Amino acid sequence: MAYQIIKSGSAGRWIKQPNRLAKTFPSGLCMIQQDYIAARDSISYEDFREGDVLSQEDSNPCIDQAYIFPAPDYQDMGNGFVKCTVVAYGRVNTTGNVSVSKILSNFSYFYFTNQYFIDAATRQGILDVEIKKIVIDPSETINFTPSNILNIYLPDGKQLPSPFLNTYILPSQADISTEGQDEYLIKTNITSRLNSYDEQSYGFFKEVTIAIIASTNASEDAALRIRANL
Repeated sequence: MAYQIIKSGSAGRWIKQPNRLAKTFPSGLCMIQQDYIAARDSISYEDFREGDVLSQEDSNPCIDQAYIFPAPDYQDMGNGFVKCTVVAYGRVNTTGNVSVSKILSNFSYFYFTNQYFIDAATRQGILDVEIKKIVIDPSETINFTPSNILNIYLPDGKQLPSPFLNTYILPSQADISTEGQDEYLIKTNITSRLNSYDEQSYGFFKEVTIAIIASTNASEDAALRIRANL
């Protein structure tokens, strides 16, 4: 079996082993693992350091190189040689991965009492959730705008329009005291908000996972549905 010599210098040489592993993840993250061996009495522990960039050949299929992370592992093989295991991370795209799922949760709708105070009541529905996974470098930022239109559905599966006027549950019917007050329902917009954020460092790159969930806010539309609480 032929071995390729990939690094040499006054301190010794490392020989690349034919067991290279490149594994990609839904976010676009790519992990590369490669073993090298060298004679114990002639190795240099400075040849591979955390943060070093692999050659373009060794970085494939990464689009903008791969960086060693964490520090390499060294193992004395007991036969006069030392094995160095190098792990590096890069990315295969800059777009990441987006998926949409649904969860059962509460959403808010809005009302006035006596036309002075804006308040909200909640009811149960099925909410769209967009999961975005992406790999970024230190110069890049995350776009928190959802890639899809996120909707809210009633438990029976009916999709709510945006804006919607809640004609299903008045505040007084949601155990909210409105005694002696008129109830003014406000049109409610369906929008989105950040539900969770997680980032994992892989040295030079970070893998970010964000969840954006369908949400609501009060419409600026002045049209109200008025019902007197008698």
